[in-house]
Amino acid sequence: YAINLGMAVLRDRKTGIWKRLRAAPITLDAIVAGKVGSGTITSLITLAAIFGVGIAAMGVRVQGSWPVFVLMLIATALLASTFGLLIASLGKTEEQSRGLSIFVVLTLTMLGGAWFPTFLMPEIMQKLTVAIPSRWVVDGLDGVLWRGWGLTESLPALGVIFGFSVVFLIFANLRLKATEKTA
Repeated sequence: YAINLGMAVLRDRKTGIWKRLRAAPITLDAIVAGKVGSGTITSLITLAAIFGVGIAAMGVRVQGSWPVFVLMLIATALLASTFGLLIASLGKTEEQSRGLSIFVVLTLTMLGGAWFPTFLMPEIMQKLTVAIPSRWVVDGLDGVLWRGWGLTESLPALGVIFGFSVVFLIFANLRLKATEKTA
């Protein structure tokens, strides 16, 4: 969903909806918060549906804490939403950004361990992947689902995921403000 959120913001710019939003008596921060909030909710619904099917139809069981599992899903949804906003803030057009964003998402997904475990990667890659947000999502969900993690064990992953989300949000917000000043 992250890519679609970014593309929607770029589409809003192209069609003039963004100018209408900016003409309203609300701040850019409020618009950004609304975009992140709606993106997070949509991503969370998507994640809940995916894991709901896994639990109901495929025998997936949460071996760890259910509240921590929910918190991990919320953190993941927020990360996706803020990453989508970051894509929107960096791109000039939807066409220009879509291919690059798909490449980046697929690369981060692979390097983060979602396609194959990071322990199968060369040692240097294992060390480098700690700088990739998807690595922390995979590790956190793996821990809560299969390893029986509670809050204490999940805090490092949650902290890094929320940290990346904050960095993405701050950077996107600064870029959006900078592009408005030059427009």
